[in-house]
Amino acid sequence: MCGRFSQAGDFEKIRTDCKVTEYNISTEARYNIAPSQSAQVIFNESGSKCVMMKWGLVQSWVRCPEVGNRLINIRADSLKEKQKGLFKNHRCLIPVDGFYEWTKYKQPLRFLMNDDSPFALAGLWDRWNSPDRSPLETFTVITTEANELIAPIHNRMPVIVSSKDYLLWLDTNVKDLSLLDFILKPFPTGKMRCYKVSRSVNNAQFDSPECFKPLESNGNNMELKF
Repeated sequence: MCGRFSQAGDFEKIRTDCKVTEYNISTEARYNIAPSQSAQVIFNESGSKCVMMKWGLVQSWVRCPEVGNRLINIRADSLKEKQKGLFKNHRCLIPVDGFYEWTKYKQPLRFLMNDDSPFALAGLWDRWNSPDRSPLETFTVITTEANELIAPIHNRMPVIVSSKDYLLWLDTNVKDLSLLDFILKPFPTGKMRCYKVSRSVNNAQFDSPECFKPLESNGNNMELKF
């Protein structure tokens, strides 16, 4: 599951690693991005681009765009069966600096890299054209089995793509999907950390640097009480 993430950092290195040549993005720092809201997405279409897309996949063939409010995540193990076309042609990356998950007591935790560096989530994107032909570009986040850090609170986690694999993931010439299987695995636990944050994050309209403030000091992530 991935239901919230943040884009408050500097993603220039990720765009460089992805060889982005065209971008049209908001420079506003976002600390608590929720489904149906817009976020930066990197994809390949006649070159690597970075644009704002709405979170919640609306496929090109649907009649009603509201269906996208439900398809915010898609399981990695169902891609070849349910979304083979998009998996082949419309892979994307979502640059983030962290994401949130909740304990059974609705306590939010922020998950990020040990060194606080930005990273990228794997996703799929599509373009839906309204009756007046105005385009709506949307995306969904791919999830896989949870690693040992996330497993105590949820059995799924977003697919995190290593920087060395960005170009492979975005390459629309790669049609042998078995070449991408290794990317769809849980990210190494030892490279990540997490900490508790304010329950204000539970409110999708709360978007402030306060979202990142640790609720309490704890030097050992694995000792967090869920």
